[in-house]
Amino acid sequence: MPRFLFVLVVSVFVSFLILQIITLVTGSDDNDEDVLATVQTFPDQGRRHLSPGETFNGYNSTPPTSGPQDATGIDPGIYDTSQRFEAVLPLLERGGVALYYHPDRLDPSAVEDIKRASESAIRVGRRLALIPHDGLGDDVLVVSAWRHQLRIQDFMQATTMEQIGDFVTFFDGLYELETRR
Repeated sequence: MPRFLFVLVVSVFVSFLILQIITLVTGSDDNDEDVLATVQTFPDQGRRHLSPGETFNGYNSTPPTSGPQDATGIDPGIYDTSQRFEAVLPLLERGGVALYYHPDRLDPSAVEDIKRASESAIRVGRRLALIPHDGLGDDVLVVSAWRHQLRIQDFMQATTMEQIGDFVTFFDGLYELETRR
């Protein structure tokens, strides 16, 4: 491949990747209403702290968006193993967002793209945890905030990354804002 063509292809790819990261970090106002129309809202199940070793199985959504939880939970970050729901809920309670993905239903390159975009979002202060989880039913991705959830069954690179970005932008910090009123 001639050097000029190689440089052009790489430049286009890098530009596309940067656009996706910016969309994830900043969100897109154009489609906020469309994305938010597909977000499910669940009744608040409280935030009771569980005793060490105690579990809870009565959540009203999977993954849960509120309810009994560990006293301390996970931090924002990229996780390589599934995390207990009871440990993720404190992050949501603090206004964070959990992005669960089904590792066997996503192409490895899609997982890497999501990881890179999530790392960028975390670097700029988003309270985001990326977590593999194989119990998502028919969904490949589930994005959860306190009482809110977006379920995605088909991964379409640009559209899905934009949906995730809009959700994170809208819901990151929302629980804290609601409790301060």
